[in-house]
Amino acid sequence: MKNANRSRGFTLIELLIVVAIIAILAAIAVPNFLEAQTRAKVSRAKSDMRTISTALESYKIDTNKYPEQGVPNGSGVFPYSSDTTKVYGGDSPLHASNNPAIAYHLSTPVSYLASTTAVFRDPFFTEFGRNSTSLVNDTRYYNYSGDYYYGRIYDASQDGGIDAYQQRVIRLNMLNHWHLRARGPDGDYERRSQGWEEYLEFHGARGAGPSGTGGIDILYDPTNGTASNGDLVRFGSDGVKN
Repeated sequence: MKNANRSRGFTLIELLIVVAIIAILAAIAVPNFLEAQTRAKVSRAKSDMRTISTALESYKIDTNKYPEQGVPNGSGVFPYSSDTTKVYGGDSPLHASNNPAIAYHLSTPVSYLASTTAVFRDPFFTEFGRNSTSLVNDTRYYNYSGDYYYGRIYDASQDGGIDAYQQRVIRLNMLNHWHLRARGPDGDYERRSQGWEEYLEFHGARGAGPSGTGGIDILYDPTNGTASNGDLVRFGSDGVKN
């Protein structure tokens, strides 16, 4: 009777079954959790871009132009070179430390945004120097109607000769005034040579452009996988966006 009333412990088989069940549940739950995080970051990036776009249009109404992308350090002859510390961050009287110059334009003297630091923070930024020339963890702003034409983001390694580049930016000026880009779930920016400039001109038209895809592959598309390649983009004049 004494042995029959003694508490019975778990057997090794029972413990292994419990561990296996927990492992199966974790294998199901963790990927779903990570995907939920990615979807939340995508939603945040899109929401921030909508907020910035509203500020840009308000700035345009007040000043009759869109804010400059950065500060040129060139000679005044096309194409200008650019002071990258004032495009993507750095210390300057024009903007706060580690804050892009565009943030200054949208906050001083009129505050078009409640917090430029928060709204320009790219949720997919993970570390400095990861396939990116950005000096800060910002969502990038490009102004075609001013800065782009004058070459302040000219890159000879990607853009080729000056004459061809000048003709190309004239076409882009006619199509778009500005655009915003966030890295997307892959954590890096796509380069012009990978198609984002091609998309600006052809908007993904089949058979168009050097790639024959109209640059559509530059855009993040969740149907290719939650963490697939491509940037999150919002355009100004034509409203095309992710």
